[in-house]
Amino acid sequence: MEKTWSAASAGSLAWRISALGQAIRNNMFSLVIAFLLMWVVAAPIVMLLLSSVREGSFITPGALTLNNYKTVYVRPLTYPALVNTMVYAVVVSAISLVLSTIFAWLVERTDMPGRNWAWTMMLLPLAMPGILRPMAWILLLSPRSGVLNVYLREFLSLFGVTLTEGPFNIFTMSGMIFIQGLSGSTTLFLLMVGAFRLMDPSMEEAARISGAQTSTTLRRVTLGLMLPAVLAAAMYAFLGNLDDFE
Repeated sequence: MEKTWSAASAGSLAWRISALGQAIRNNMFSLVIAFLLMWVVAAPIVMLLLSSVREGSFITPGALTLNNYKTVYVRPLTYPALVNTMVYAVVVSAISLVLSTIFAWLVERTDMPGRNWAWTMMLLPLAMPGILRPMAWILLLSPRSGVLNVYLREFLSLFGVTLTEGPFNIFTMSGMIFIQGLSGSTTLFLLMVGAFRLMDPSMEEAARISGAQTSTTLRRVTLGLMLPAVLAAAMYAFLGNLDDFE
């Protein structure tokens, strides 16, 4: 009986090994892609964690230590930077999401004149190299030499107001929020347009037929149906903006 049980166990083990090998062969491409993704994503994180608990540099690591964490979390500049990061990410995400949702609604759910022009203008920033956008805003709103500031100072001097710089300063938190809030709305616009396009408009039509005002339909029907897409876009924007403030 023991020999029979051993033979059955060996047969079951061989069958499991064969099934595992067959599963690996059938999913070889997916496993290779997963391994490459893990290597690209996980390997740098592991090396970063290992380096954070070692003295010296990455090339010449020293003894194990927690002084690196102490240096970061005890410094007085760490927490103001964290607060600035959170304020920046939240406000920029809110501005971008509101602008993109409004324009997506106008393009997909209204008979707004110039809809094709609106599409083109919203997508145009994607074709612009990233370095040109901040350079353009610096040339416009630099506190001393910005074109708009120079003309505004000349205009205000006619009324006896003398300024040596400003009145706008793009090198501030509010200036950064303003620029990135406008720039970030382009990608979110594409996300929201797709969601509006896939949404069934018959529910909005039913609300209008039942006598609901446009504002009521927008608030209770459109935004209610769009809530998952809005939350996904908000999460995407928030994480992206957190990464921008490095």
